[in-house]
Amino acid sequence: MLICAVIGNALGTALMTNTSLGLTAWGSAAFNIGRFLDISFGTAFIIMAIVFYLIAIIISKKINIIETILSFAFLVSFGMLSDLFIWLIPNMSQWNYILRLSINFIGLGILIFSIALHLKVLIAVHPCDVFLYQMQKLLKNDALGTYLTYGIAFLLAITFGLLFGEISGIGVGTVVTVLFSGLMIKFYNQTLLKNLRISKVHKN
Repeated sequence: MLICAVIGNALGTALMTNTSLGLTAWGSAAFNIGRFLDISFGTAFIIMAIVFYLIAIIISKKINIIETILSFAFLVSFGMLSDLFIWLIPNMSQWNYILRLSINFIGLGILIFSIALHLKVLIAVHPCDVFLYQMQKLLKNDALGTYLTYGIAFLLAITFGLLFGEISGIGVGTVVTVLFSGLMIKFYNQTLLKNLRISKVHKN
């Protein structure tokens, strides 16, 4: 299930990337960083996520070696698979807008399902989610921590976009993600993942 979650994360992100209609907050940040540094999306995401994971460790003042290794393995796998799918899937920037919008939404659906599945498995936590959790703890408010985290991601996207000369990766897909990702995770948890139970074998 973890493998499915990683593949789904990468596939959904690649579909959204190649429609050129907007990515998630962290996705848009990585996309603009990648363009500015002239590196691939996956490589930019890995670098960015490592930086924020280190910040999270500094804030928490503790580190779990096993969890860190697993998170890093997830991150590298996601980055490499994202680059592979972006390369395999055709660039759709010139396609019919309605078709692109539909594919972008399908990509988001795959991505959010994969995130919901990953949250069920709860192994190899996404480094950016670790940072999000620390922001929520630091501010002692889940909503404010979430808004601050996404605000930082969008600030990175805008800053590196301006440095490059063009802000990309922010669009209607980004708006849909911000407005509906929470509802989509709830929907998946109440339907497709409702009866999913993870056996805690390591506790036996």
